[in-house]
Amino acid sequence: NYSDQRLYKQTIGDNSPLPLTPDYGGSVVRYADGVFDPHFSRYVTVMEDHRKSSSNPITTVAAVSTSVEDVNEPIVLLSGNDFYAFPRIDPTEKRMAWIEWSDPNMSWDKAQLWVGYFSSKGEVEKRICIAGGDPTIVESPTEPKWSSKGELFFITDRQSGFWNIYKWDEQSNVVVQVYSLDAEFSKPMWVYGVSSYAFLGNDDQSQKIVCCYRQNGKSYVGLLDHDSGSFSKIDLPFSAVTNIVSADGSFYVEGASASLPVSIAKVH
Repeated sequence: NYSDQRLYKQTIGDNSPLPLTPDYGGSVVRYADGVFDPHFSRYVTVMEDHRKSSSNPITTVAAVSTSVEDVNEPIVLLSGNDFYAFPRIDPTEKRMAWIEWSDPNMSWDKAQLWVGYFSSKGEVEKRICIAGGDPTIVESPTEPKWSSKGELFFITDRQSGFWNIYKWDEQSNVVVQVYSLDAEFSKPMWVYGVSSYAFLGNDDQSQKIVCCYRQNGKSYVGLLDHDSGSFSKIDLPFSAVTNIVSADGSFYVEGASASLPVSIAKVH
């Protein structure tokens, strides 16, 4: 809620939203970029706490219970770094990926991608740095996403300097480039919730990735089959594409052009 920055739960058909987070007497604790964790009936979110300092807030990843009627203090899952983003829980609900970075860097200068494994109590115990931990490689991983098969994809600029799509092979703990192109498949994270690619298909199909990329100041939408390595451009009437999401075999694009205002297009 904008005025008090508290999180609320709204039941469909009920006009009375229930607060999930405490009332701190103003917008001193703020939340963003969250995901629902059904296994532990909680909402996992980035939390920015200004109670000790308005100019130097403490940023963490916290869990907010959605199963109890009483308002409880959020439980901190990740802390210690200056900034966090993209907490993303895998389909098995046993692992979580996230991005973290520290001053004086912006997230597109230097960042790290981590994966943590949940304990039986929902705490993050075992942690693995997937990208950004090698001191010989300066990179800025971003936008981690789990496929329906439980594979972790993300975007980073580790080789060519362009943000390209990569995949983490958990069994061998190596990072593999999915497709190489002199183009930017992501953008600077000025706001939370950036979504530059999405998955099409399911476990029974060859899963494809629909993605937006930028070359020479213009945006394009492409379809990538990461099993075969094929890539094709999709013709759309947009020269600037902001976000892509998918559902039920279709995908949705937020885009615009010199002759079209910002629009949402559904593509079958």
